[in-house]
Amino acid sequence: MAGKGKNDKSSPVWKFFKLKNSDSSKCQCLLCPSILSRGKAGEPKKFSFSSMITHLRSKHPKEYNEMQIKIADSQKKAETVALSNAKPGATATTSKAMVQYTIPEQVARMNIWDNNSSLIRIHCAIAKMIITDMESIQVVQKTGFVELMRVLERQYTVPSQKYFSERLIPEINDEVCAQLLVILDPATSPFLSFTTDTWTSGNTVQSFMGLTAHWLTEHFENMSFVLDCKPFIGHHTALALMTAFQQMLDKWNIDVGRCHVILRDNAANISKCFRDANIDSLGCFAHTIQLCVHDGLLNQRAVSDIISIAKKLVSHFRHSSSATGQFKELQAELCLPDHQLIQDVSTRWKSAFYMLRRLCEQRCALTVYCSEIDGTYCPTAYQWSVAENVVCVLAPFEEATCEVSYETAHISLVIPIVTALRNLLKNEGNDAGVKTMKSTLLKSLDERFKGIEEKPLYTVATLVDPRFKTKLFSSQATLTAAKAAVLLAFNKITMQRVSM
Repeated sequence: MAGKGKNDKSSPVWKFFKLKNSDSSKCQCLLCPSILSRGKAGEPKKFSFSSMITHLRSKHPKEYNEMQIKIADSQKKAETVALSNAKPGATATTSKAMVQYTIPEQVARMNIWDNNSSLIRIHCAIAKMIITDMESIQVVQKTGFVELMRVLERQYTVPSQKYFSERLIPEINDEVCAQLLVILDPATSPFLSFTTDTWTSGNTVQSFMGLTAHWLTEHFENMSFVLDCKPFIGHHTALALMTAFQQMLDKWNIDVGRCHVILRDNAANISKCFRDANIDSLGCFAHTIQLCVHDGLLNQRAVSDIISIAKKLVSHFRHSSSATGQFKELQAELCLPDHQLIQDVSTRWKSAFYMLRRLCEQRCALTVYCSEIDGTYCPTAYQWSVAENVVCVLAPFEEATCEVSYETAHISLVIPIVTALRNLLKNEGNDAGVKTMKSTLLKSLDERFKGIEEKPLYTVATLVDPRFKTKLFSSQATLTAAKAAVLLAFNKITMQRVSM
């Protein structure tokens, strides 16, 4: 509203105030008996609306918000009129500069979002985005994000990083924790299973310990929540691990007796931790499979040779942009997929499988490249045959590892997968260069999963899974024992529910 002075009676603020007849330096609120000073008597040029606006904001927030909305609407109308009257070629920015605001109007433009539900809603949406996508809190200070929010809402100002990290996100965390405590009540979720692990961050050299709870609802829906992730200080002894585990349970008012089973890694310290506490626990199936494959890969010379040659080939392309360019041209000429070669990582057996599979896929391009470029070594026909056989043998292991790595994976998969892998390894086929590897893999599976059908945690889960039931047990004796374990588990749960 251009051209309005401090004493202009058309200002929206006068809707809620009136001047005192005897003294123009004072005004009376029409919503309450309060009398406010507008400035020093006798100096009308120094009168201001500050006390009136402050009074409205603190004592009458509803009317204050109505006034802000009215001022904002008036401002938009003024800008529209200014733009329509501007000279040809003038921009919105130059026309906007023609609008002159009074002090209270400018204050209103700055404070229009104060105590506004829309403002809080946007704040919370940004905080939830940071939490859900695990973004760095620094994203709120990045130029692109600030510009995006400015385009979406011109009057919105993104709060500081400190506001999100010290106020809003902790508030959301407290709210979620309160809701989760209700869900974890024994009456709602009497039995819980947990996944726990310790690891060291490569960036900070700091150890952490995490805890995730899993359970089934009455409607057999899978539920899973990360309950804690805390720094772990000191030696990773069995006692120290148990102390940290107990502290995390205490934080959520979970009694140890409600623990059905703990999924952990295969380290001796964490295994001893739960064994000493008489808590059922199981090692990570995917990690055990990795150990079996590692045994097989190292036990046959022909296999280790082709892996070594493959590493050198991949390294050649990884360190030469010109070689990569030539390789891409060959891929296009031979109508091969435009895929990059994959390097093996010693700590992940699947990377060796992916490396060999990709090399077999690009065999034609690699053969042509090595025949044209000096200093490169191409595998022989026998070595290519070995690589293809290795890929065939390891493909079921890779599929099994992926299957048990899904969030919806169940322990009932273990016996069927081990049985299927054993049967596949016993089948005789084209074993050129991999016969010893297959026998080593079978031996490692037998040793590492020895007695698996004697453990009720596995047998009960497999038997009650409608996909498997009684199909995959190795003998009638183990099946009979599994049925007895199911009845025992059912009776135990029934008695516990009655006692609770």
